[in-house]
Amino acid sequence: MEISGGKTEEQIKLIEKKQTITRKGKEHERTIREKDLTSLSKSVEIKSIEKYNAAKTSDYQFVLFKLKKDL
Repeated sequence: MEISGGKTEEQIKLIEKKQTITRKGKEHERTIREKDLTSLSKSVEIKSIEKYNAAKTSDYQFVLFKLKKDL
């Protein structure tokens, strides 16, 4: 399997959500950040695609998986 990460020309807005979780009887508040894909138009222009780099995960706006057939 080959994995690639890419970016689009459009800027994708980030949404921040607060969430309260309970661990060991104590409540903790955390912030979850996710990409608002509803902010994209129906067509998207690709800016770049590169071999996936785990250190750049948060920079990618999409990830592609290419599955290989067994020979």
